[in-house]
Amino acid sequence: MSKELLEKINDNTAQICVIGLGQVGLPVALSFCKAKFVVMGLDINESHINLLKKQKSPFKEPALQELLIKYSNENKFFPTQDSNVISNSDIIIVSVPTPILEEIKPDLSFLKNVCNTISKFELDNKIIIIESSIPPKTFEHLILPALSKNKNKNFLASYIPERLSPGQAFEEIHNTPRVVGALDEESRIVSKALYSKILK
Repeated sequence: MSKELLEKINDNTAQICVIGLGQVGLPVALSFCKAKFVVMGLDINESHINLLKKQKSPFKEPALQELLIKYSNENKFFPTQDSNVISNSDIIIVSVPTPILEEIKPDLSFLKNVCNTISKFELDNKIIIIESSIPPKTFEHLILPALSKNKNKNFLASYIPERLSPGQAFEEIHNTPRVVGALDEESRIVSKALYSKILK
């Protein structure tokens, strides 16, 4: 399973889907475009997607507008609300918000909903990477059980927590060391190969 994915990553033919096009997800998506991958950007926010389709950035970030126009015109970045793009993707990167609630606990409902949506698709030979900030044990106790629904077993999965500051995301994506937590050794190897494409 990992051999085929590694080959696609090495020759830049892996299809990437980034779920959540906020201040982390959008720079991550465009960074993989810069690394010569085709990226589908999935978000449920209709107005957000409509802006992106018009090649207009929904927030300020140095170089974001320029890269959005460039990779949209080069047919490397495709924003959409259609979750069916998951089925055609080899790599699914989840970057949805996990805001802190009043009781000082993270709201994991967005993440849970996304994982439940992903689980509806055939996940054989795919890798799911979580970039959202999550507390300890969430990967084991929430994410993996949700992804494993509908008899999904033969997938890879990893957790690569984002470490980006809004306004400096592009610089930090390329220069900040990342930690990889993985379901197994195959998942770790594939994740490292993928992120090595955008990290110095």
